[in-house]
Amino acid sequence: MLKDDFFGYEVEIDLETTQRWYATAKPKKGQYGAAAEVHNFRAAAEERQLPAFVLEYLDKLGIPPQKATYIRYVNTRDGNNFYTFSYRMTGNILKESQANECGCWCLHEPSPICPQDFPEPHFDLEFYASVPWVLDEPNLLDFHPPGDIVLISGAPGTGKTAAASIFTKETFAYRTVHLRMDDFYRGLGKRAIPPDQPEADAQNQVVIEAISEAARRFARRSYRVIVDGVIRPRYLKPWLQIAKDRWSNGTAVHYIILRADRDETMRRAVGQDKPSPEADAALVETMWAQFCELGAYEKNVIDTTALSVEDVVSAIESAVKGNTHLLPED
Repeated sequence: MLKDDFFGYEVEIDLETTQRWYATAKPKKGQYGAAAEVHNFRAAAEERQLPAFVLEYLDKLGIPPQKATYIRYVNTRDGNNFYTFSYRMTGNILKESQANECGCWCLHEPSPICPQDFPEPHFDLEFYASVPWVLDEPNLLDFHPPGDIVLISGAPGTGKTAAASIFTKETFAYRTVHLRMDDFYRGLGKRAIPPDQPEADAQNQVVIEAISEAARRFARRSYRVIVDGVIRPRYLKPWLQIAKDRWSNGTAVHYIILRADRDETMRRAVGQDKPSPEADAALVETMWAQFCELGAYEKNVIDTTALSVEDVVSAIESAVKGNTHLLPED
């Protein structure tokens, strides 16, 4: 147990247990965790723009400042945004402070918003302080939370683009944008390499990074971003990083793989306004095989063999609404 003075309070903290909980903690789900004020606080904390005395004490305890267990925006005065925020600790308050005028408290008060799985006994270190507004959107009252990213992947002929186009128009979201990976490839000029060639790997990585950066930017401004393209698991690195950063960016990443059986895929994809059906057939079959044994990502598959486009869109909406196809956050 660490015995310490917290601005006049005598406390004892089980650092090992506390640090273990924060190491695996996830963002609060639901409306509280999605509020603009909360996202601003987490972004400011991630950038270490909290008051120095707060950062110094949290650094001493090894607690990430963006993982506050309670955050409440109070008001804005003279251009300063004031918050009450706290960090739950495993331990006890040994002695109350007799006079505390610095905006720091130790509390035992239970809250339905704070995590209910925190190891007991516990108490909260609470701060009241000004935190800068760091998000692009300057108006607290007119802010919409960050959007999510929906990756719709699969081999040619599985209905990605048709479904993504309809989903973009019909999904229940504040704003939407459809990013087509094919459009990024069409923009390549000199020394462009067909993306299916082995030597195109470095180029493909750049295209994936470019589209992921565009998607991240749209999501930050409250867009639901629908990305359709051939995104195999080996190209998920930038998307996994966005998912991992959900603490600070508020953006979830859904990874949905559309897959039909071989015969249906070949029927849909080959020979439709294509100059060389034979060459297309070999390429489509190769790409179809690349989405057949996906290991841990089999759970992200939607079988479109017997589905209409409308049925596929409905299945995608259900997957997004139910958060059943999310990329992991750790």
